[in-house]
Amino acid sequence: MKDLANNVKVVQAVAPAALTADTASSAIDRAGYGSVLFIMDVGVITDGKWGLEISECDTSDGTFTAVDDANLIGLEPTALESGTGKGGSAAHKVGYKGSKRYLKATIKEEATSTNGAVAGVVAILGHPAHAPVA
Repeated sequence: MKDLANNVKVVQAVAPAALTADTASSAIDRAGYGSVLFIMDVGVITDGKWGLEISECDTSDGTFTAVDDANLIGLEPTALESGTGKGGSAAHKVGYKGSKRYLKATIKEEATSTNGAVAGVVAILGHPAHAPVA
């Protein structure tokens, strides 16, 4: 049987919460891992439009800049809003294939909200440079 559990590291980037403004993660250090998958888990969207932005930097305390689409696998979700088929109550994924060591995930308020949205982000780091844990 293949073992995924001992070959990934899971980081809670943005804790699930009721949001009414942009909310960014701390710097995520991908040292020792060759790939990253971000999962934005969206619950109820009461109002506004919401999205996810992945940013990158060579240092944990430097200036983070938005990742170019060429370094993403899939697209960052955008314009998520209340209503069937508009991105609420769903999980959205985007992979990173760039070369920067540090990443941040930011849930973005793209259109003004009063009550906001319930959402969170998990980063899954894969392809470890170390041997899997037995």
